[in-house]
Amino acid sequence: MKKKVSKILIPVLILLPMIYLGYQAYRILYRPYVTQTAVEYTMADSVDAVGITVRDETLIRYSGGGVLGFQVADGARVAAGTVVGEVYGDESQAIAQVQLEAVEEQIQMLKNSQDAATTTGVDVDILLKQSQNATFSLISVLDSGDYADIAKARNDLTLYTNRRQIATGESAGFDELLASLTAHRDELAARAAAPLASVTTPVTGYFISPADGFEETATRAVVDNMTAGQLKAFLESGAAAPAPDVVGKVEQDYKWRFYAVVPAKKGARFAAGQQVTIQFLYTSAENIPAEVLSVTEDTEYDLLKVELLCSEVTADTVALRVQEAQIAFKSYTGLRIDKRALHIVDGVNGVYIRYGDM
Repeated sequence: MKKKVSKILIPVLILLPMIYLGYQAYRILYRPYVTQTAVEYTMADSVDAVGITVRDETLIRYSGGGVLGFQVADGARVAAGTVVGEVYGDESQAIAQVQLEAVEEQIQMLKNSQDAATTTGVDVDILLKQSQNATFSLISVLDSGDYADIAKARNDLTLYTNRRQIATGESAGFDELLASLTAHRDELAARAAAPLASVTTPVTGYFISPADGFEETATRAVVDNMTAGQLKAFLESGAAAPAPDVVGKVEQDYKWRFYAVVPAKKGARFAAGQQVTIQFLYTSAENIPAEVLSVTEDTEYDLLKVELLCSEVTADTVALRVQEAQIAFKSYTGLRIDKRALHIVDGVNGVYIRYGDM
């Protein structure tokens, strides 16, 4: 009798866990309702175009020898007579000068970090808040993809973190590191010679280091007189190389124009005075606000020339010249979902939302 019970009981004990596991697998794998994660998405009502950026530009020239190093970032505003570059005898001297400036900046930052006025008797909560804000600023710069301000954000974070460490006793100071950096600075100073010459800007405006050859051929007077077909051919022909003595240029006005070529069938979408935004493809210049100044049709080539006025000057916009772009009339931001998820209940459009197991 016992053997018979054992023969029945053992298979049952083996079968029960298998049934339980099968049930759990069924609950996990069987999905009577298909769900998806809705993400935020921006959709623009736009027109594709190709065009050219036209600015009021003045060339900066230097015909001497040596290695030129720029002292001003692209897009920075400069006054007439400002030194925008320095010329050194050879590349090693130029590199040593750049390194010397970086080391001097680090030395000054460390001195500021352990300044008694900023670390003694200061509320630690304030220092902690400053470190947190600097951290968020650095994250924001990294997230934006525009790294022009990353050096400043990094230095601010280091400065406030150093001050907090000294104020709380985590660090006794940076005297050893300062001594090492000072020795390195003196070594670089011995290698870095005084510049042979300085290059200044002849006018006030926004500095741009690269010249592309369009400065004297793609002027506003010239492009204004082109038809859409002529502009398209001009863009396809490219530009001649800039003269050897051209080392940069200055955009004199913060306002600049983008002349776009679009199919004539899109003409009804454009009107003078209309506000649009431009996204320049394959660049970091996105959502640049602009105003439509004029729309000119070329019936021979079935094209339009659209003149757009922009007023935003950054390191990204000063690098633009012949560009593919999307001209957006409206943009819509919301949750992007599959069209099949939309239902109509009692005359109201909507979607079913999963909340937990419901």
